[in-house]
Amino acid sequence: MSVLEELKARVIAGDTKVKPADLANARGADELAVLQAQAAEREVKEKAAAEHRAKVAEFLKEYEEFMTTDVDPLREAYAALVVAVADLHTLVEEHHKKQSDIKAKAARLGLNNHPRTGAPIPHHAPVREDAERWRTQFVSGDYIKLAVEEGKRGFVPGRGKAVSHVLHTPERREELRSLPSGTNLKQVGIEMRDRMLNEALESE
Repeated sequence: MSVLEELKARVIAGDTKVKPADLANARGADELAVLQAQAAEREVKEKAAAEHRAKVAEFLKEYEEFMTTDVDPLREAYAALVVAVADLHTLVEEHHKKQSDIKAKAARLGLNNHPRTGAPIPHHAPVREDAERWRTQFVSGDYIKLAVEEGKRGFVPGRGKAVSHVLHTPERREELRSLPSGTNLKQVGIEMRDRMLNEALESE
């Protein structure tokens, strides 16, 4: 309860000591308090508005810097990737056709047929005695997808570990296979990816 309200209550209760000047002073004090509160509120709002304007100005500066960023390197990288994907796709398709032809001829000759039933065994090497060498030539899977994963992660993930495939160089396969159990693949992958990028830049 304000001082003015208290004085009014005393008058109503029969207090004859309250003077008109007391009421006037109390009323003036209340009005002053309201005005001071409004002034403080205005100051807070003005300060908040000034801070907001400063943040907007800083954002617009950052925005303009972003909007004037040269995206040609992105376009060039994308165009190079499209060409690389087309090249890989063509080479894999050509290799896969030759691979299928070899397997079909071997099947017709009975070279990779089941010894008891005589039926072809599609996943076996065309020449059983040369299975080890065949595995180094056999392509199967979406290598473009694998390349994208390796480019993003630094390795091809599979069952919680880094896996290798036939299109990896012998050195790369050995590197991936030699990773110890419990390796932090995320961190190692970042390091591998950075190294591949640096090696590519150095070779340019």
